[in-house]
Amino acid sequence: ANSTLNIAQLGDVQNGSTHSAELHVVDAHIVFLEVLYETRHAKWFMRMRNNRGYRLGVNNLDVFLPFLRKDYSRENEMLSKFETKSSRVKGLSFHSTRPWILCSLNDGSIQLWDYRAGSLLKTFKEHTGPVRSVDFHSSQPLFVSGGDDYKIRVWNYNSERSLYTLVGHKDYIRCVQFHTQSPWIVSSSDDQTIRIWNWQSRECVAVLSGHNHYVMSALFHPA
Repeated sequence: ANSTLNIAQLGDVQNGSTHSAELHVVDAHIVFLEVLYETRHAKWFMRMRNNRGYRLGVNNLDVFLPFLRKDYSRENEMLSKFETKSSRVKGLSFHSTRPWILCSLNDGSIQLWDYRAGSLLKTFKEHTGPVRSVDFHSSQPLFVSGGDDYKIRVWNYNSERSLYTLVGHKDYIRCVQFHTQSPWIVSSSDDQTIRIWNWQSRECVAVLSGHNHYVMSALFHPA
């Protein structure tokens, strides 16, 4: 498969308009680029041009160009690597606008990394067991975490202390996620329930039961 890049019709990247770049890469590379760009920058679209080529229209193309100009002839290229002392990483979350990634660890800590600089910014320690899930809020300076201590903690990432704790699950918490618009958090647990919380009032607003085994994941619909 052709893995060369043909950048065309770039225009003025400072005026905020939509620009185009034609890519000829194998499908696996296109999927990789799509996921990476979606997690770091909100405005993009992609449409298939033919069975071998794709046309991308993106805003802020100057940010995306370093990835377009890379040599993607090798599959599964590692862009960054971060070392932690914990033996296992349980959960990850990208920030919607900043070059940050949250890592929740088996040792009970949460680490905030700058993935461009490759530097550890902060470490958050309040859980008393493995932290299985973390999630950044899409617009507020918040993130949520859930772990094996049966607790959900809501944090302001400008502080190293959690704002408050949500208690209700009776077993390990497997997954937590903010709603993108409403003031809600969804959580799933080994207690076989899914709970929805109002993070502003700090109350559980719904308990969803019906599973007869661990609930490993729960997500809000994006719309």
